[in-house]
Amino acid sequence: MRQKLYCISALGVAFQVIVAVVALLSLREVNSAAAATDRVVLAQRQLQDADMAHDALRGDVSAAVLAGDGATGLSLAGLADAVRVDAASMRDDIARTAALGLNASVDAPVRELRRTADAYAEDATRIVDLAATDHDAAVARVRAFESSYATLSTGFAATREAIGAHAERAAGHAAQARFRARLTIVLASLAALLGMFVFAGMIGRSLVRKLDALADVAHRVMGGDREARYLVQREDEIGELGRAFNAMADDLTSVVAQLERDAQRDGFGTQLVEALEMADEEASAHEVIERAMVQIDDAAPTELLLSDSSRAHLSRAAESPTAGAAGCPVSSPFSCVAVRRGNPVVFDTSQALNACPKLRGRAQGACSAVCVPVTFMGRALGVLHATGPDGAPATAEQVAQLTTLATQAGARIGTVRAFEKTQLQASTDGLTGLINRRTLENRVRPMIQATEPFALAIADLDRFKQLNDTYGHEAGDRALRLFAEVLKRGTEEGDLVARQGGEEFVIVLPRKGVVDALRVLEGLRRSLADAVAAADIPVFTASFGLTDASQADTLEGLLRIADAGLYAAKQRGRDRVIVGDAKQAADIARAGQMAGAVADAVAQPRPAIHAAAEEDEPRPSGVEIR
Repeated sequence: MRQKLYCISALGVAFQVIVAVVALLSLREVNSAAAATDRVVLAQRQLQDADMAHDALRGDVSAAVLAGDGATGLSLAGLADAVRVDAASMRDDIARTAALGLNASVDAPVRELRRTADAYAEDATRIVDLAATDHDAAVARVRAFESSYATLSTGFAATREAIGAHAERAAGHAAQARFRARLTIVLASLAALLGMFVFAGMIGRSLVRKLDALADVAHRVMGGDREARYLVQREDEIGELGRAFNAMADDLTSVVAQLERDAQRDGFGTQLVEALEMADEEASAHEVIERAMVQIDDAAPTELLLSDSSRAHLSRAAESPTAGAAGCPVSSPFSCVAVRRGNPVVFDTSQALNACPKLRGRAQGACSAVCVPVTFMGRALGVLHATGPDGAPATAEQVAQLTTLATQAGARIGTVRAFEKTQLQASTDGLTGLINRRTLENRVRPMIQATEPFALAIADLDRFKQLNDTYGHEAGDRALRLFAEVLKRGTEEGDLVARQGGEEFVIVLPRKGVVDALRVLEGLRRSLADAVAAADIPVFTASFGLTDASQADTLEGLLRIADAGLYAAKQRGRDRVIVGDAKQAADIARAGQMAGAVADAVAQPRPAIHAAAEEDEPRPSGVEIR
């Protein structure tokens, strides 16, 4: 019997070795599939960065062409540097994607994309160089550049589609590998148990009870109870077999747990990327990040600290909805050790000699902590900070998930901020910061179509050319900026203030008629006088022409009526407000709404040839507000 038991023990060890080998081979396949999935995710992220750089490159080229004509206050040299940086970034991201070597179906579109991107970058650089020397030639090449932009956009879309298809195949392969690994391990374990049962039946009924107990534990393990183990009561052959089985169960539990952790980490990263892709605004991204904090550890105080536009100050942008914020007092990105090192930092206890000083003296007492830098394209945006019980830091799995969260959060928040900055630059005037003419038209036309009431005024700086000729264009620019600030401070939220061009501005006051608008414009005129008196700037004034939405059914018609009022204001001596409509002027005079309103004349649109006739002794042609 002892020899048979020895044989059974030896056989059990052999089966254990076989199961371990099978498990290791299966784990190797699973790791290979996971690595393929990681390469796909990396390729998608690099392609997204390249696509962002390609969009930014287009905006830089457009701004450079405008700057070459002097239409904006932007630095052409700075834009040229930006074009080269964006071009290099786009090329590098595409080159790194090509270097991954995913498969033939992905490599072909990536190579074509790389060729198209190189040509696109060269066109961008050539146009910027021409903008500095030959603006007309630069403008002539813009149409071809736009065609290259469309071709490259199509190439990005095709490459994303190819990588997406490959990602689906890689995910399917990973799922199959995990299934095969579990199945192989279970089948190998079952085969081992069956072999031991066959040999155990040969030693007699005296061993049946113990073997039944061992079999019961084995079934529980196969049924999913990974904590089940055989209780060794005697130091005999069955006891040795029980210990061997327990060791095999420990190995099996370790392998299955590793597989589950890998699957959970992959699933978390995929879900996080998809959730952040649907966040179009930074606030939406913060909500996704808070939900991810709870999924990582709902009991750990966690917070996301982000820098402002100057990247000099940090403030809390998101915190765990269940455990609250960790309460880190760090005030700037580079005051954080994790940001300076550029890697996650784990502190087992805040009482350690080499622990971060900002962990000490907190209200909750001693603690452990994890700090992960949040970056975008190599620039620090902030830090993801989580704390836990003293001496019980986050697990390696939680640190990996926090790192994934910080990486994806930085990518999405950086992308959103870059897009918002580009949108702002495209819709505003570079000198004054006001919205430009196109943006004004896009916002006012829907108001006209919806028949919403509003007042519209045109403002023009008086004798602006004389100011420029006498004091220089720098003084003229300061006057324009000062006037823009007066307009912004003197209007309400929801009002529209735009620079029409040169020294001419347009003001749209929703839900206001001429009477209310007159009060606003008169206040602006007085505020301008006060601002000019307080500023180190040559004295200047402004004239206003006014109308409202009831006077025309098109924006162009309203602008003509308001311009007629402005014309009359200039003829009457400047520095005044005149309504460009006879009926409105008469109504205001009868109602007595405005002190000093004079209804002796009305501004009517006239040919510009009449201006010379009225220069010496201009005739009243509107309601004047003194």
